[in-house]
Amino acid sequence: MINKILNKSILNYFYILFFLTLLNAMFNSLASAYGIGYPFNTFLCIPQDLHADLIKFALSFGNISDYDYSTWNELYKNFLLHNPHGKIEALHSNNLAHFVAPPLSAAAYLLLAKILTFINPSVLVFLFYLITFSLFFLLLGYFIKFKSKDFFRVYTVIMLSYPILVVLTRGHLYSLTMGILSILFIFKIFNNEKYIYVLPLLLAIMINIRPNSIFLMLLFLVFGFKKSIKLSMISILLAGIIFVSFLNIVNYLYSDYTFLNFLKGVKIYFDIYVLGLAGHGYNNSLLGLFTIPVMSFCKGSAYQIFSFLNPVILITGILLSITSCWLYYKKRIESYTFLFLIISIYVLCSTIFTTYYMVVLFVFLLIPMKKSEYKKTRHFKIITLTSTLLLAPKNYIFFQGFSLEIFINPLLMLSVMLYILYYSLTNKLTQKKTSVTKSTF
Repeated sequence: MINKILNKSILNYFYILFFLTLLNAMFNSLASAYGIGYPFNTFLCIPQDLHADLIKFALSFGNISDYDYSTWNELYKNFLLHNPHGKIEALHSNNLAHFVAPPLSAAAYLLLAKILTFINPSVLVFLFYLITFSLFFLLLGYFIKFKSKDFFRVYTVIMLSYPILVVLTRGHLYSLTMGILSILFIFKIFNNEKYIYVLPLLLAIMINIRPNSIFLMLLFLVFGFKKSIKLSMISILLAGIIFVSFLNIVNYLYSDYTFLNFLKGVKIYFDIYVLGLAGHGYNNSLLGLFTIPVMSFCKGSAYQIFSFLNPVILITGILLSITSCWLYYKKRIESYTFLFLIISIYVLCSTIFTTYYMVVLFVFLLIPMKKSEYKKTRHFKIITLTSTLLLAPKNYIFFQGFSLEIFINPLLMLSVMLYILYYSLTNKLTQKKTSVTKSTF
């Protein structure tokens, strides 16, 4: 019965996602009705952090004297008057500071801080919602015709999905940008080679938002080894140009923002959110999977545990990447499977990969809607079903203050990835099934 449902249409995966989201919402509603508080009464952020990643972080780049906050919502007023993201004084005191933002992002938030001097934060939030809904509307147009009866069904499910709701309620500008760019980047790789030299620019921008995006250069291998080296070098060069250019622009506008202060800001962030576990609440990486259990059963500081786990995860990621690339080179896996393996390693081997960045997984549901031949991929059903389950909310189950999402998601992704690798190493593709592989090594 399940096999029949999964075979019928890619739309069924969206329906499964929608059903799981509604099931979670029902659980949260019941918890609220019975007077059970956070985190059981919502799968989203706490009210005190509503739109914090947009308003709070932007306001940290401004000066209190520049704002007329008398008509502001109390929440946003509190963001301004009691902002945890400090300036240079906080940095010198080894406290959380906004210098953690890379130059490109810092430039965007400097602009937002200026905009907030003449508009109410609520207006900026409205514009953020409007832009988010509009961008995903246009993005979906790449995969489904606007006039199609399926368009609004899929659009509704995406906008009501767990990662997008977290993006909206947190006001997370980074993940919105990364979600749009990464899906476009992957789609253009696996669609055609017509605009191949747009890809390095897209990747360069992504690297300047989240540096671990550099790992996605492995996807260039679908164009062949020599071309992938060329595209990778162009991406790194462009990323460097963007970084240096915006570093100088931001430094000109805000003299305290220097390269050394940026590095120190990253270190402080690392100490608080990685070693201090503040960023592990909704982490989907292997570090999130293993850090808390290891800390529970082993003696030692977070620094000692991380010093052990991180090299192990890094080496594991390198070995998995080499194996995946070799399988693709030997035509033992199709391009759709290769994409899943690379994205899985990208998620699992990142230090922190929180819920709102999981938007990238929608690519496994969207590409087959545009390119139906990918449905012939040997592992198509398990990949799309796994992606659907990873996108579904599951933070209604908590253990010692941490969502079981941080155990379920990476464990599920790792298990499916290892299964595919083992199966592909022990079984060759038939000639028929290699027809959707674009390898040109």
